[in-house]
Amino acid sequence: MIIFCASQLLLLQPYETLSGVVKDSSSGKTPHDLQECPKLFLTAQEFVWAGKPLEAIPAALQALRFSSRVFGSGSVQLVPIYLLLAEASTGTGRLREAAKYLSQAQWIVLQTPDCSAALQSKLHRGLGLFSIAEGNLDQALYHLANDVYLATADFGLNSVEASGGYLNMANIFFHQNKMDAANSLYTEVGRTKNHPLSFSQMD
Repeated sequence: MIIFCASQLLLLQPYETLSGVVKDSSSGKTPHDLQECPKLFLTAQEFVWAGKPLEAIPAALQALRFSSRVFGSGSVQLVPIYLLLAEASTGTGRLREAAKYLSQAQWIVLQTPDCSAALQSKLHRGLGLFSIAEGNLDQALYHLANDVYLATADFGLNSVEASGGYLNMANIFFHQNKMDAANSLYTEVGRTKNHPLSFSQMD
């Protein structure tokens, strides 16, 4: 069984897309919604990082409600929240709920032609980690390979953003006893400066 520590499941960066929003007086968006969206997201994210996914869900759901009011239900700004909800739901064993949130995130990305490679990378990482939780390692490798491809396209081969995908793929190959592939990918992780992720445990 592959066990991923909380820091390895890190999918998202701080919610900068919301915190930088300025109120449009003609939009009907309230200052309260604009201010609370990033706060709630960060609160939920901190719970996930602390290994408390159940506590993360209420704050993430509230962030989703506020963000839907501010940006609309099909806005790309909702994707990080859906991914966080999927991560938290997976962490609590609620795979059906996680699948629902991932489907929402995937639908929005597919409907957004100019969606950034960075956000697409996060989506594939979320799908990859969900596939691991389901035990579908081949599907996980497919998504994690896309995660790495998109992250390197945006941030470079030895970026922290790409290293998470390398590490998760290496862990799968290690679990499958494919040591040459695993060691090659662990080497890629080792080339990353200031890498924040810790190695998984295997049993």
